[in-house]
Amino acid sequence: MRREVKIGALVLAVAAIMIWGFNYLKGQDLFARSLNLETNYAFVDQLSPSSPVLINGVKVGNVTDVVLDRNNVKNVIVKFTIENISHVPKDAVVVLSSVGLMGGKALSVEFDRPCKGNGDCLEDGDKLASEAKGMIASMLGDGAIDGAIDNAQSKIQELIGSDGGSSTDFTEIMENLKVSVANLNEITSKINKVLASSSYDVKNVTSNLSNLSKTLDNNNQRIETILANVESVTNDLKNADVSGVVASANTSINSANEAIVDIKKTIESTNNSMAKVSAIVEKVENGEGSLGLLINDSELYKELENTSEEIGLLLQDVRLNPKRYINVSVFGKKQKEYTLPEDDPAANQD
Repeated sequence: MRREVKIGALVLAVAAIMIWGFNYLKGQDLFARSLNLETNYAFVDQLSPSSPVLINGVKVGNVTDVVLDRNNVKNVIVKFTIENISHVPKDAVVVLSSVGLMGGKALSVEFDRPCKGNGDCLEDGDKLASEAKGMIASMLGDGAIDGAIDNAQSKIQELIGSDGGSSTDFTEIMENLKVSVANLNEITSKINKVLASSSYDVKNVTSNLSNLSKTLDNNNQRIETILANVESVTNDLKNADVSGVVASANTSINSANEAIVDIKKTIESTNNSMAKVSAIVEKVENGEGSLGLLINDSELYKELENTSEEIGLLLQDVRLNPKRYINVSVFGKKQKEYTLPEDDPAANQD
């Protein structure tokens, strides 16, 4: 039973942490006291949940939801929360403004005086008035644009002399302006002539650039293959053990040198042996020694051949007529006389 209770408690704790984390990512802190408020706009310009809510530039809450009003197609309901600040009055205005050049949006709660209590302060569920500012007005302030316009108007009035003074001659200014415009026209005409004369070169350059772009596009696969091969070779060289390769090459060269020395010795020994064999062959050809006499003396060769034939006939006769050569008498019996056979091999010998 204790094990089941522990598992149930762990599951509840994990669920609570997940709910708290989800709301924290949305800008809601479950453990902080906050007020749930609402306002509406005709156009929110991509305002999204988790956008900050500011008071005098200090973040005091977050936008929780942005939904379209079902009853009014030109109305957008924005729900947000702020910390339970005691001095915000009910007549505060929620201003939609930009907080950067990249288009970030925020809500700014603006009010002129703090609340005095007795139902004058914000409460949970209140609906506040709204206002929207453009990016320039948000960054420069409300009076910056009007001040710039007033300053420009005063400068123009001074330029044309509308104040009745004689410090500036408007007619002279207009003449100078006409001369400046004429000079600009002349400069523009010269620029047009230069552009017209160089249009052919510009066309050629553009055509060459187009051809180069097509060539690069057609050979893109080859270029990628070449770069891949270069990278592979670079990695191989980077990862290669150059010192080990050199040491191995030196060892192989030393072994090859030793083998060459052994081969030289073997060749010298072979040459000596061949020289001796040549000397022996020369002696044999000259008839020196027993082998030379045997090879060069034809009479000796014929005698040896006849002797070999006679030994063969003798052995054959011994095999065919053993009684002719072996005489064994048992109990004094007389041995029969030898009769020459008709097929005696020696009888046909010349």
